[in-house]
Amino acid sequence: MTTTSKPVRPSAARPIGRAHRGVVAGPWMAARAARAFSLFEMVVVIGLIGLLAALALPSLKMGKGNQMNAATRQLLDDLALARLRAINNRSQVYVVFFPKVQSYLGIPASGAVFDFFTTNQAANHLLGSQMAAYAIYAKRSLGDQPGQPTSRYMSEWKTLPDGIFIGNSTVALSAFFNTNVFCNIQNLCPRPLELIPFPDTTPGNPLLQLPYIVFNEQGRIAPAAGQVLDILIPLATGSLLGARTPTGEFQVTDIDDLETPRFNSVNNSNVVAISLQTGRARVKRQELP
Repeated sequence: MTTTSKPVRPSAARPIGRAHRGVVAGPWMAARAARAFSLFEMVVVIGLIGLLAALALPSLKMGKGNQMNAATRQLLDDLALARLRAINNRSQVYVVFFPKVQSYLGIPASGAVFDFFTTNQAANHLLGSQMAAYAIYAKRSLGDQPGQPTSRYMSEWKTLPDGIFIGNSTVALSAFFNTNVFCNIQNLCPRPLELIPFPDTTPGNPLLQLPYIVFNEQGRIAPAAGQVLDILIPLATGSLLGARTPTGEFQVTDIDDLETPRFNSVNNSNVVAISLQTGRARVKRQELP
């Protein structure tokens, strides 16, 4: 007897999961539900964000003061280092500063020095730090033979922290007449002008009349006829804005130094004073709160 099997009708696929209001909930919805945040977790996250914001706010408010204090400490330490080098090496050691290239150094809009600033990467980079860059330099080194000095930079060029630079306003120059560190290149004080290789002692680099402070073998300020007052370095808060070329290099022009608030290098600033008698540097006037 031959039996024929009846075709089995495929049963309709049943949805896995539960249906809710006509929507079929599959495994993907279960995974999605597992990834969701609970109300408690959201409250905890919001609370942590608020706590971090509260901790960061005082630091933001004190940022400018901290920058000024950091700049003052940095300058005091480097002046002390230059003085110590002069004593140990028994030779004069300079702290040279990089001022505005046109107003102070008189670099023309064309010529060999102008071309050097446009092609030398280190020199061009320093154009963005006019009024804020300085370095330690010596005309001779320990062990040089008599009459055969070897000049060298004893440090890299350093810059003051962002937002801090040496005060340069007309009011500042008038207030610190004959004592400002830049007075020698303005013919306002008796410190003689000296030619210093820039930005390093590589042969062929230009010689610039940079403003400077020089310590002698005893660690004192090297005497100059008529110099009777301490040398002052007024620090200012604000911004330095340097013009750039379309390709990103700095233009060989004066930087814009904007004191914020105006004239704060005179009215509300730290002034680093270098004693003419001892060569020691100190803060003459603390920043007002």
